[in-house]
Amino acid sequence: MKRIEVVVWAKDVVCKSHICEVLQSSPAIAVVSQPSSSEHAIVSDAGALTPAEKRVLRAFLKYDGAKEVAAALGVSYATVKKHLERIYDKLGVRSLHRALVRAISLRLIEADDISQKRYSSNTT
Repeated sequence: MKRIEVVVWAKDVVCKSHICEVLQSSPAIAVVSQPSSSEHAIVSDAGALTPAEKRVLRAFLKYDGAKEVAAALGVSYATVKKHLERIYDKLGVRSLHRALVRAISLRLIEADDISQKRYSSNTT
């Protein structure tokens, strides 16, 4: 029997432990920390990102850097950087690009937001 590798992200250890326990009861599922192949699934607690963290990610779809995002959101540069650290940790990534890809794939932010990027509206 082929097993599906599943990576679990949750907001706290107790929640993650419970999800893993339920998934591991199926012989078709292998819970892993890193997938070994391209055939895997991701289980995520969609509430893992706060509304502020989601706003920061969406802003990066429209603006080019942390300083620009900070100005657009009316927060400090340090606040944006702190949100990014937490986002990376929660999504299990180490780059903004990976965070955006994962957030879109998990439907934490909408892919439609990409079309609103500032430079895409500069058509002649």
